[in-house]
Amino acid sequence: MPGKTMIYVGAEADGLYRKEESDGKWEKLAKGMPPSPQVRAIAIHPNDSKTIFVGTQRGVYRSQNGGDSFERMNMAEGRHVWAIKFHPNDPTTMFLGTEGSEVFKSTDAGENWEHLATIINQDSVQMAFATRILGIGIEANNPDQMYAALEVGGAAHSSDGGKSWTIVNKEFAGDVDLWTSMVSLWDPPTLPQCSYLIEPAYGGVAIEVRTGTICISKNSLTYSIQEA
Repeated sequence: MPGKTMIYVGAEADGLYRKEESDGKWEKLAKGMPPSPQVRAIAIHPNDSKTIFVGTQRGVYRSQNGGDSFERMNMAEGRHVWAIKFHPNDPTTMFLGTEGSEVFKSTDAGENWEHLATIINQDSVQMAFATRILGIGIEANNPDQMYAALEVGGAAHSSDGGKSWTIVNKEFAGDVDLWTSMVSLWDPPTLPQCSYLIEPAYGGVAIEVRTGTICISKNSLTYSIQEA
């Protein structure tokens, strides 16, 4: 849909929705998705706005037509995907985080995924569910430097492209329960190229600026893109 801004929203218990900017009607996107999809992560290809990846309770799914249909990518079954991130300089390389603090990597544009590491925090709060990776951040100028936000587990840092991780909670004051991680690129003269995200835990408001479009979400995942 050239020249139009599309907004995508993932719902934990009801799948993925799409609408055009200024249109009040939401369209449910279900073709090719698993039954009762739990969409907890959305990632849009930086160079192709019709290519969309979503994280579900059955792994990662990809659409190449703006969400009209999806197909499951090749990764181990039983993974609940909570975070998806493109490499900042090479969109054929991608990372994702799961429930259970596993990090997976793809080097073929998301077709196939291999387990890269499992982040372990011996001091994390023990919950009824496994610790989830809720966000991944990568430094553009040094992409081996990566960061992960762990639900009730704090923050982790990798200096080798995600192969190994160190818990860095001591660098924060007080209890740490992070809900996302993103490297900020802030250059006011080139605002359309910058991207930043602010997302407080538990019902906070997320704000993302990407290609000049401001997106705001609360209690769900909301992404908005401006097609060329």
